[in-house]
Amino acid sequence: MTDLSPTDLLQQRLAAAATHFPGHYGLAARNLRTGEEILVDADALYPTASTYKVPVMIEVFRRVELGEMDLTDEIVFTKETLRLGSGVMRDLTPGRAWTLHDLIVLMIIVSDNTATRMLLQHVGGHAAVNATMRELGYPSHVIHSAAERAAIDATGELNRGLAECAPRDLMAMLAAIAEDRMISPDASAEMRRILGRQHYLNQASRFLGRDQYTDDAGDVQQQIWVGSKSGMMSGMRADTGIWRFPDGTQIAFAVMNEGSADHDFGTEHEGDILNGVLGWIIASHWWDAATLGPLPTVASPYLTQILGDLAR
Repeated sequence: MTDLSPTDLLQQRLAAAATHFPGHYGLAARNLRTGEEILVDADALYPTASTYKVPVMIEVFRRVELGEMDLTDEIVFTKETLRLGSGVMRDLTPGRAWTLHDLIVLMIIVSDNTATRMLLQHVGGHAAVNATMRELGYPSHVIHSAAERAAIDATGELNRGLAECAPRDLMAMLAAIAEDRMISPDASAEMRRILGRQHYLNQASRFLGRDQYTDDAGDVQQQIWVGSKSGMMSGMRADTGIWRFPDGTQIAFAVMNEGSADHDFGTEHEGDILNGVLGWIIASHWWDAATLGPLPTVASPYLTQILGDLAR
């Protein structure tokens, strides 16, 4: 598609992706080297699913920075804090004490709901996290109270009852983490390390050749380093994170969708595929092929099925 300008190619690809999804999507991405942004419905509220666990992580690190807590502090896992859904603690025996650091790791890398519950209670609940998000400049991010969730669920908007956020604010959080501006440089570095261990890379990073097992220093030789947090609920998907290219370019992104007719939770969900195509589109726009060669791409018929000749 060399006959199209980069901007025209980007817009045509985004439009093609939209036609293959029955609901709607929002995205926000920023090239942290140039400041250029890609925005689609970026200020609308979308359900966050488990991406709300990033603000919970931020709140813990904030309290540690203030000296109110330490990452080595322990919380006892009890039957009362057990939560079903994603994670592994639901299958472990209550009674053991876990450090705040280990709970953060579980919350992010396997999206553990029990670990999240324990941390959320420890920092003072949803109101404490919401207040911090407003203070840090991400006012659209809201974790709903139990009463608010019940009221929202009663309207039939079941996915929105947990938490909501605009893609722009979610992306901006990850940009701050990438640039050592979130809480402190040390806290940002540790949050990046944990995000880089997430197991679920089947959304925005789905079609990118990535260095999933990079070393702790985050060194990248040939492929793309990924630090991210994804989430899913019935009929929707969300993913936010950081990509680092071999030339040092960093991208902060958030891709969110809802309204899918597929209410299952498999990895071939049309919301996963959409976010994967959007992720590839974003990365392609900022990948310097002249210097780095072709964008490392995981072969998939979905790209050509959805983008056609625009996938070249």
